[in-house]
Amino acid sequence: MLIVLDNNENWSQTETHILLKFSNISHHTHASDFNGCDNYIKINLNPYIYECFFDQPIKFDSIVTHIERDFISCTFEKIDNVIWTNFSKTFECN
Repeated sequence: MLIVLDNNENWSQTETHILLKFSNISHHTHASDFNGCDNYIKINLNPYIYECFFDQPIKFDSIVTHIERDFISCTFEKIDNVIWTNFSKTFECN
């Protein structure tokens, strides 16, 4: 997993795997598949923590409040002993 801050001050996912906590997905409050891209997003852990697989880069704004293409509200979630080290800018995980 590699998350970088691009020149537009947006978070860019440059690989295809990231753990997210979604704050709101209409009609998707339980683990399920969510077809939110032109290609594919897989969301399937529990109602609050989702494992997402993208087959293309996805950009996030710097506050990480939505996926720009699909307007999905979300925040990064620090899970158990996971320490986020691959950020070019440090921010507090919920």
